[in-house]
Amino acid sequence: MITQMLIGLSALFGSGILFWIWEIKDPFRSVEYRSRFPIEFGAAMISAVYSIILAYFFVALVKLTISPCMMDFIGWTGLLSWPLWVRLLIAYVLKDFSFYVTHWIKHKNNTLWLTHNWHHSIDQLWWLAAQRESLTDVLLYKVGFLSFPLLGIPPEIMVFVGIHYMIHDNWIHLNVRWRSWMKFIEWFYVTPRVHA
Repeated sequence: MITQMLIGLSALFGSGILFWIWEIKDPFRSVEYRSRFPIEFGAAMISAVYSIILAYFFVALVKLTISPCMMDFIGWTGLLSWPLWVRLLIAYVLKDFSFYVTHWIKHKNNTLWLTHNWHHSIDQLWWLAAQRESLTDVLLYKVGFLSFPLLGIPPEIMVFVGIHYMIHDNWIHLNVRWRSWMKFIEWFYVTPRVHA
């Protein structure tokens, strides 16, 4: 578990540094990085601690919620005999739908908004500001990942799913100009324009 977390943090900050270079070269808006970095890095570290705690919690949650009986039922449907790449694609679609619904509810429900508004409290959007998440915020998003073990996605692949999620989160919060080549990506992937 420690190795996976170190890999995840390396992916988070490694991709972030590459994205940061892009932001500096082609910014959508001017960001005062010198003054913002200590604040956003501190917020990112708080969120990283939450994520590490919840990673252990998530493993326990999976063991508690995904009983052998439930897996037998899913096996009975025949889904687990489908090719791994199909199940992985279905799990991604279910996770994205769960994220969309969770995010929408956080904006509509006053109580849940209190757990999410810290993420939206930034005054200058850039990749590191994306990491500003409360404990409850992170927990609610983790529910979307239950589709992966439910569809029998091996833990070894989940490491890559987690890395993809971190890089994607950095990507959608980038402070870069929209370019025409991004319109092709927008057919199947969220671009930074959504948050700009």
